[in-house]
Amino acid sequence: MAAGDAAQHGRTRRTALVLIAAAIFGLAHAYQGITGTILIALLGAVFCLLYIETGSLLVPILLHILVDLRFAFLPAPPPPSAAAYARGVIAMIPTMKMLQRKNPN
Repeated sequence: MAAGDAAQHGRTRRTALVLIAAAIFGLAHAYQGITGTILIALLGAVFCLLYIETGSLLVPILLHILVDLRFAFLPAPPPPSAAAYARGVIAMIPTMKMLQRKNPN
């Protein structure tokens, strides 16, 4: 297998793993309804990417705790639209790229 083929296979495998993890995370929150499930699945993808990029479960666990604490102590705002949530996820891409440069695999 050529180096380019191996790299593409790695990216494809990583994408599949992130999608599977996100789906499972979203389904674990299905009690929040379809919109909540989809939004939480997107958050699960972010958590999974954070784990992959940092190599540590501590980062996504702490972020999950902060999200949970926010809902425990502050009133919940109306849920964001899927487009607004997607813009927030897209805004995190430069940070993810920076983490990837600091932690090459």
